Amino acid sequence: MFALYGDPEVMRYIPGGALSAEAIRATLDQHAQAHQERGFSSWALIERARGRLIGDVGFGIFTPTGDIELGYTLREIARTRLRQ
Repeated sequence: MFALYGDPEVMRYIPGGALSAEAIRATLDQHAQAHQERGFSSWALIERARGRLIGDVGFGIFTPTGDIELGYTLREIARTRLRQ
């Protein structure tokens, strides 16, 4: 997950930007806890053809309103393929 959450380019629109290895572990723990508590969270996106991590997608709570929101992050390899 470091290739995703640790990449400044991937995380440029995410508040706080790129994460350290320690922050990534904490984020993944938070995702697991949210899934247990709410039944939804974020999940890894794996490219089937190559079996590699290309991003994540999932649902979370938008704090200002309490609404459920869909969010995603994509590595450059995935964004490039989408443009083709």
